[in-house]
Amino acid sequence: MSEQVPMRLEAEAIEFVSAPPPFVMGTRSRHLPDPPDVRLAGQVYNVFERRDRRFVSIRDFARRDDALRCAGADGGAEWR
Repeated sequence: MSEQVPMRLEAEAIEFVSAPPPFVMGTRSRHLPDPPDVRLAGQVYNVFERRDRRFVSIRDFARRDDALRCAGADGGAEWR
């Protein structure tokens, strides 16, 4: 059984990028807390991987290019 941390997040923008098998979600919010030793600059990126119609992993990234590279998608321009 997995645990979840209760959290409320107000987002100004959300971006979805379809990549080969996983997909990337970028979230921009001035309310994002910076984890220790990480500067998010108000944006966070998650790579969601599915297997058999279920999410099996979610990887977090502070940089869009890192998330897109992990997902096998082209880095492209910065999201604003």
